[in-house]
Amino acid sequence: MANILLSGVLKRPNGDIAVGDQIKFEHKSSTGDTVQTAECFVTIPPNGQYYLSIEYGIVNISYKAVTDEVFTNLGKVTVNQDNPATNIPELLRATVPQTNQEMLEFQTVLANCIDAQNNADQSLQQIEALTGQQTTTELINSSTVYDTEKVLETSGFTTAGDGGSGKWKQNGVTGQTPSQTPVQLVDGLLNDANGNQWALVFSDDVAAKKLGVVGDSLTDDILALRSATAYAESTKKPLNIRGLRIRTSKEWVVPRDVEVLGEGSVIQRFGSNKDFKGVHIPKGNGTKSVFGTIDGYDDGIYIETNVSDITFKTISNCNRGFIIAADSSNNLDNKVTGVQIGFCDEAIVFEQNGLRTQQGNEVRVNFVSQCKHTLVFDDKGTHSGGSNWDSNFVELMASDPLTIQGATFFWNKSLADVPNLIFEIKTWAGGWDSSASTIDLLYKGKAVNSNFGVNLAQYIPVEKCLDPSRDWSSCTFNTYRLPLYSSTVEGITTTNKNDYNLGRQSNTMKVNVVNTLSSNLDAGIPKSINIFHSFASGSNVVENVSAEMQSNNGKITCYAVASNIEENGLIRVWITNISNTTILAGTTIRFTVTFNSNL
Repeated sequence: MANILLSGVLKRPNGDIAVGDQIKFEHKSSTGDTVQTAECFVTIPPNGQYYLSIEYGIVNISYKAVTDEVFTNLGKVTVNQDNPATNIPELLRATVPQTNQEMLEFQTVLANCIDAQNNADQSLQQIEALTGQQTTTELINSSTVYDTEKVLETSGFTTAGDGGSGKWKQNGVTGQTPSQTPVQLVDGLLNDANGNQWALVFSDDVAAKKLGVVGDSLTDDILALRSATAYAESTKKPLNIRGLRIRTSKEWVVPRDVEVLGEGSVIQRFGSNKDFKGVHIPKGNGTKSVFGTIDGYDDGIYIETNVSDITFKTISNCNRGFIIAADSSNNLDNKVTGVQIGFCDEAIVFEQNGLRTQQGNEVRVNFVSQCKHTLVFDDKGTHSGGSNWDSNFVELMASDPLTIQGATFFWNKSLADVPNLIFEIKTWAGGWDSSASTIDLLYKGKAVNSNFGVNLAQYIPVEKCLDPSRDWSSCTFNTYRLPLYSSTVEGITTTNKNDYNLGRQSNTMKVNVVNTLSSNLDAGIPKSINIFHSFASGSNVVENVSAEMQSNNGKITCYAVASNIEENGLIRVWITNISNTTILAGTTIRFTVTFNSNL
């Protein structure tokens, strides 16, 4: 069967690939094996390439763009051995013998094709001529009239080469307030001096610098940053602030649907006012963001989300570093990863202001440095009922408060329990002056069924380990490198709980207590002596007790039981004088209490 072959790449007048556009070929004559009214369709693929054969005959050609609903009739053309066309435009332009009416139709089609080609060439020439010739600011102030859907690429936002270059397309919206910036429109839009509107042409992400964020560590960028954030939210594209040094004078709210690409960035407070949050991610689900350094705010990063994945490099010089908040809704299953939190009063904070569920959160930070309180649980207390902090995980490689007075590693400010917490400092816990009473490993508040692990980098007295006024009996506390060591004062007065000797070495599971008899102990008479110790919470904690006297005027036997039913931390030691003589008042007795190895 006789035919011609057509192949090539089909483009639209603006030079774009005509992907999705359709061409219909309809035979108006019966030739060979093809009958009159027979049709075939060609759809342009994403790469624009086509390859087809057309049988000899009079063929009617129609075209339908991907945005159109009906075909447009382009006219008839004669396909025969005299037709030299090798592609579709050539087929329409080919001069072949035909009727006068066919010639008129063909000439019309040919003229339209030539005009379209010329317009496309002109558009490309104009874009090329203007590329790099003006900044976005100059486009905002420009009164040059451009065709609708015109695309211009600017050389920078304020000055050429400042990193804010971008492609802007006139979107057909006219009659707007002239010369409006993206910051003023709070979107990825601008208006030129004629009131014609242009939209930013984005790719994989929204570059904040293209929308006016300066990022020079000097300019207050909060308005431009909010505008870029709003545009990222509306387009569902990540917000790119990589490498920018941004100053903000007000809180930056990052909506839950906005992913921040912030590797190498610095977000720093602008001005002296410090009573606002640096980054605030409100309640929602599924946020994933990366931040660089956050510096100088009341709260560094404050999240109210669920199942978010937040990574940061450094949070520094804030009143509070990273806050997982459940003030108005539950806060569950967040994953937080950071390199360092430093120079903050409170480093990691779980905050509530209601009976909320806050569990399954996983926080890993490499180093907490020079922060007064490493891990804090805080209930604002403006409600009735307790807080639910069940089953959270916090892991640090190191924590070093650097001798800050009153420093703590764990502090539960509330009256509610913190149940099933896992808190570990894996490689280094040190940096305090133990003789100056500057640190408490576990301070105020209560934990239930929780596991604490601390790799001590220097010795610490046991009395600086646990708050004796709280019940830690259901918790596990481990030291990995160095044991807790005995206090310098070995003796206690057994009648005063506040004066107990906390000198227990964790590797021996023993505590030495010295008691002086306040009255004579007659032969065969039993006597009880009370010892208080914070590790004596719970039952079956005492394995053995032995006693020796510093004088040889008698012999005694003894045994001990933990009587925490009467009072938490109480060990009652019973002694009996088994000699034939009276042991006189003033005699010093040294007890060694051995705790159960499972404690």
